[in-house]
Amino acid sequence: MTDISYLEAWDMWFHNVQVNQHTLYGWSILALGRAGKVIAFLSGMTIIMDIIGPERIREFGSRYTSFDPIRSRRLNAVYAATALCMLAGTAATLLVIWFPSWRDVLVRIYAGGTVFGALALLLGAPWLMKWAVETSAKALRNPKVERLIRWIAMVGLILGFHFDLLAS
Repeated sequence: MTDISYLEAWDMWFHNVQVNQHTLYGWSILALGRAGKVIAFLSGMTIIMDIIGPERIREFGSRYTSFDPIRSRRLNAVYAATALCMLAGTAATLLVIWFPSWRDVLVRIYAGGTVFGALALLLGAPWLMKWAVETSAKALRNPKVERLIRWIAMVGLILGFHFDLLAS
């Protein structure tokens, strides 16, 4: 990987030379592009929050006041699924070490188990969702915070798209 400057990267991009194999000031351009996709997605979520509106978000957050995450059967099922996915990922890792010829199949199992396990863990954390919904609803009551969020989202969307485009 060759380390290139910002202007060199864009010059190469404009001349149809792949730049995602290079580094930009020590950072992989491919990794910057992937981070750009995530930042652009998260910034775009503010549009969804605007469509939903602060009143509905506050109403949704108030539904969780009587929720007990420890006694929830659904949450326990999600945690069991998470444990199974993580176990499948760990088993696939060990099998790759022991049986290198199975590598392609086992890497897919590992990736799928890890992704589904992490997703189930994120979906299975209702206290985190409760906190996020209540905090965002309180923050959206203040017009200054709402404006600040929109400006940060706009900058994030531009930067995210910029690095995603550069890595393409």
